[in-house]
Amino acid sequence: MGMRGSGKTTLAKAICRKWDLPFLDGDAILESRLCMSIRDMFEKHGEEWFRDREMECLEEITKSESWVFATGGGVIIRENNRECLKKRALVVWLDATPDILATRVTGDSRSTSGRPPLVGKVLQDSDQARTYEVVHLELATILKDRLNLYRNGSQIRLNANQDSSEQLLEQLEKKLEKRILQKEWV
Repeated sequence: MGMRGSGKTTLAKAICRKWDLPFLDGDAILESRLCMSIRDMFEKHGEEWFRDREMECLEEITKSESWVFATGGGVIIRENNRECLKKRALVVWLDATPDILATRVTGDSRSTSGRPPLVGKVLQDSDQARTYEVVHLELATILKDRLNLYRNGSQIRLNANQDSSEQLLEQLEKKLEKRILQKEWV
């Protein structure tokens, strides 16, 4: 789990390739099932409706075994989701600075076209361009609000300021090895 742009999907796919595990992407599953983008879900039905669908998807997926699941960045907002993840998964938090996140998000057309606005209607409806500065401010605001949720909702924290999924995988392997040696499994 982590903020938009932290590398959740990239790392999850790398883990799946390395350990031959099934990859699941929460946002992609919802888009496929509901035949619309996450942005359209927010615009047509609102955030609460989307969060209800996200929670249903999470509950369903976490009942199966041996998977790697890339959550949406806001999955941590709801207490039910945090509880579900803590009970049924080893949760890895990809922690990146707003500088890094803003650079990645402004360079990713999917983040700007298929995703809802980060903060809300005020910035979305203004004539202000989706510049690095605007995105940075939005991400810093959201990260400030979610920081303790991410911190408390995860068992492993990875520094996601690197661009390489190999570096993240290496970090993860070291932390998993440490957990195994200290018998601190899920």
